[in-house]
Amino acid sequence: MKRFCTACGKEANPGNKVCIHCGTMLPSEDIEEKVLENKKVKKGPPMPKKKKILFSVIGAVVVLVIAFSMWAQSYQSPDAVQKRFAKAISEKDASKVQTLLVHEDGSSVTKGEVTALLTLVDEEGTSVVDDLFSVDVHGKFIFLFTAHKVEAVDQFAAYEGSVEGLSFLFNGKAIPEYHADKGEVVYGPLVPGDYQVEAVFEGEYGKTKKEGTIALFDSYGDETWLDMDVNVSKVVFHVDNHDEFDAKKSFIKLGDEKVSIDKEGKTKSIGPFILDGSEQVQTVVTMPWGEVESKPIDIDGSEMTLHADLLSKKQFTGLEETLKNFGEQYVESMASKSTKPLKAVTDDVKTVVEEMMDEDYYYSGKFEKVEIDRNSVQVDNSAKQPQIEILTAYTFNEAYHDLDADPDFYEEVPRLSLDLSYDEDKKAWKILSVGESDYWGDFVATDTAEGSKELYSPGKEAVAKAKSDAVKEDITYFMEAYTQDSVNAINYSDFSYVEDHIVPDSPRWSEAKDYIDYLESKDITEDLLDLEIQSVEETGDNTWEVTVIESFTIYKSDSSSDKEFKTKVIVKKVDDVYMVYELIETNEI
Repeated sequence: MKRFCTACGKEANPGNKVCIHCGTMLPSEDIEEKVLENKKVKKGPPMPKKKKILFSVIGAVVVLVIAFSMWAQSYQSPDAVQKRFAKAISEKDASKVQTLLVHEDGSSVTKGEVTALLTLVDEEGTSVVDDLFSVDVHGKFIFLFTAHKVEAVDQFAAYEGSVEGLSFLFNGKAIPEYHADKGEVVYGPLVPGDYQVEAVFEGEYGKTKKEGTIALFDSYGDETWLDMDVNVSKVVFHVDNHDEFDAKKSFIKLGDEKVSIDKEGKTKSIGPFILDGSEQVQTVVTMPWGEVESKPIDIDGSEMTLHADLLSKKQFTGLEETLKNFGEQYVESMASKSTKPLKAVTDDVKTVVEEMMDEDYYYSGKFEKVEIDRNSVQVDNSAKQPQIEILTAYTFNEAYHDLDADPDFYEEVPRLSLDLSYDEDKKAWKILSVGESDYWGDFVATDTAEGSKELYSPGKEAVAKAKSDAVKEDITYFMEAYTQDSVNAINYSDFSYVEDHIVPDSPRWSEAKDYIDYLESKDITEDLLDLEIQSVEETGDNTWEVTVIESFTIYKSDSSSDKEFKTKVIVKKVDDVYMVYELIETNEI
């Protein structure tokens, strides 16, 4: 029987006790034969084929399990997961990144978050992930093996203030509020990334959207502020002229909603509103002439000061027309030197205009426009008829000039304060007074009424009036000289003192001489105390009837007394010189 070495397996020669190939001791031939004999004795029937196959399959499965276990442990090792994540990032494989990445609490990430992360890597480089991600144990792999995932440092976006109806989408995904109070709202968690943010507001009074971006890559997971002014807020309205109407009967109008006003003119906090002017508010106040609704006012601030209109549209239209007409009538009056053109004004207003007329010069002018500050209206409810005061700025193009001179026009813009009353029966305004405004603030016109821009120049009436005034002035000087010289003629018993003031051979000529002689015979003298021209009426060509009021001290030999007389004389202009022609009457007053 052949023998083989138990160490190297090579055949041994008969009789050898040691393997000539490796030196291992060989069993003796007797022992080996006994072993073989024993095996032959114990050998049973041959193994079935199916059993052999089963044992082979089991062995193979065991081998595969061991091999898979070794692979799974290697595949899910932190180092392998880290490498796969880095590769997925570099290859921008969003699907693999999403599979490998989780939040700190183990929750999965969205496609939008992965997109934001890859955008951030594009912007900041791959080094940005170094401090923002780590590998940690997260569950089981195939229920048997420890699984590892890439864990992101949770990021949080914070928005200052809390506005009802305002939400944010991050890369198209609504992220829940992590924390909220009156000071801020915090959204998260989010994985690091560069996000497209859409602010969405939808409230009772409107809706709006605004887009922006935010980069989240804080290595400590601290909040990052959303720098987006969505311009949405609750609003408190304050009516600044609340003391001019009954607040209890007035309100703020928001569409069909009525919001009450307190005694300070304020409303409660209302909203939120979009503060871009897309929403509007109106004031509605109760005045003596009825309810007045303002024009719509854009809502553009969280603290809004409103000025309530105190006049209805119809009433203001009438007021505007009255103010415009006054400007037109003013230039006409000034040019004509007459207050006759002035309508819907008091005598006091006529007096003011008359005092503005320059006796020495003529006026030419155009009325360009009147600007009105509707917000300056102040109401006097205590008057029998409702009265208002309003600020205006009139623009005139005017000139004062000699009659035969060309006007040198210049622009004049007086800022005037006018008081007006409203006749509720006639539905008409009347100007009570006009004066320069003492308001030193900026004038802000809310309305403008254009004038006709028609040129008004001195007319026949103005020329006639100017000539009449000049004649009256000249006659006044003459009568003062005539009366004083008459007194001198009486006191010195000398007609020559006054003869140059009397038309020769006129009725007054001999009468004056006789009167001087008469007073001399009575030893009467006098002093002139005062003289006032009461009227000068033209009665013919270069002829006027002049009425004067004179006062004298009359001296007699034994007494003296003060007396006043009303005297009428006829004055003529002879050779361009004023002279008395006739004494019509003189009566003691």
